[in-house]
Amino acid sequence: ALLPGFVVSLRRYVQVREKQPERTELLKEYKLGGMAALTFVPAVIGFLWWSQRNGISREAAGAAIVFCTGTVLTGIGFLGTARRNYLLGGVAMIAFGVLIPLLTPQRIATVGIGMLAVVSLLMAAIVWRQTRLDTTSLDGSETVV
Repeated sequence: ALLPGFVVSLRRYVQVREKQPERTELLKEYKLGGMAALTFVPAVIGFLWWSQRNGISREAAGAAIVFCTGTVLTGIGFLGTARRNYLLGGVAMIAFGVLIPLLTPQRIATVGIGMLAVVSLLMAAIVWRQTRLDTTSLDGSETVV
């Protein structure tokens, strides 16, 4: 179920790369997102290591990470009209972060995968709709997303 979201994002990145001179802002957005993801992974690993050293359970640490990441994504989605797809992912992460302490450790992965699949499909639909509108515009203008 994650494949449609990944394929649409990859397709969109390839489209941006092909028109790099014309779409510098969108390419900057993709690069910034990639750098943020590369920075976020070591920070999460460090936080998990620190929390386990201080006796905090992995579930509690994971819930904090997911909730805080969701809050940041929701803020980005509210601030930038061209970044409304961040809003969807952010709200889903906040909901999942709240649910983690209520779930058994065995159910966390199942619920997380289900939410990730639903959000991936919805984001793929949003990106498809936005790129469809871009390609059918008469003046050749397009959105940042």
